[in-house]
Amino acid sequence: GFKVTDYLTGLDACITLAFAPDGRLFFLEKNTGRVRVVKDGRLDPSPWAEFEVDPVGERGLLGVAFDPAFEKNHFVYFYYSVPESPNNRVVRMKEVEGRGRNPVKVLEIEDHVPASNHNGGNINFGPDGFLYITVGDGGGSPGRSQEDTNLLGKILRVNVRGRLPVRYKRPSDIFYAKGLRNSFDMAWNPANSTLYATENGPVGYDEINRIVKGGNYGWPVEKGFNADHKHDNPIWDFGLRSVAPTGIVFYPPWGNFPRGYRDNMFVVDYNYGRIYRIRLTGAAMDKVRREDFSVWMPAGFANTEFADITVGPDGALYLAGFSKIVKIEYTR
Repeated sequence: GFKVTDYLTGLDACITLAFAPDGRLFFLEKNTGRVRVVKDGRLDPSPWAEFEVDPVGERGLLGVAFDPAFEKNHFVYFYYSVPESPNNRVVRMKEVEGRGRNPVKVLEIEDHVPASNHNGGNINFGPDGFLYITVGDGGGSPGRSQEDTNLLGKILRVNVRGRLPVRYKRPSDIFYAKGLRNSFDMAWNPANSTLYATENGPVGYDEINRIVKGGNYGWPVEKGFNADHKHDNPIWDFGLRSVAPTGIVFYPPWGNFPRGYRDNMFVVDYNYGRIYRIRLTGAAMDKVRREDFSVWMPAGFANTEFADITVGPDGALYLAGFSKIVKIEYTR
């Protein structure tokens, strides 16, 4: 069956998890700006790096991604909220003797309407080797999600192999998709290399979207699923109840869960501390039957406010709560 344990407790606003290629678990403390590392189940008492961040509201140290060539170049990327500024910033650091050094700016995400919410903040490398970045609408003016003159309310796709910071003539040059309110996380389906993302709605109408290049997901003109949708529909919306979906991950084929769990999508939420197990159908894997969508609670599970979910090299699921990391493993 499934075994649930508190992997780490007493944490300070743990917001994001990511495993390095060498098996170390990195997690971010949203409010302190500290990058923490767990190796062989033990937490390093000293931070890997520490950023000065604006921690107000949903702002802070929000995203981390390992370069696909990390074992050679030792590059790690971060997304954080700039202190004394409404901006968010993506930077690259290099690991030197077990610590992050030499920060280099990758991208400045400018915002001229200060607010403390809807920062997005998830970053990840796609199968194409490009860095993808979720950016919220900034909270101050939802209409910017539809505008091509700013980076807000978008998923961005940037090439980090050239000169940094990333250069572009028009903001739309680095759009992958637009019309988003606040996507907390994204993941690629290993079965078809397609991108999916969670989306927080205004009051209800939280979504799971299948993200296609050039897609427009309708915010703030439209929300939730609608048969007459003029923009790209979500593959699922959560109805009128606000669940605040955050982390999303696909369970890999090499994991040790039973065969029926392979390629399943798992999503966690912040408001109710739930895990959703989702199986996709259709030729484009853009359909979810209600019987393929379930609240999945292993025995011994205790609800908490979850901000992220990932799969470890051991095949277990790891869930980030603000005060702890929960591990779910399968034991035969």
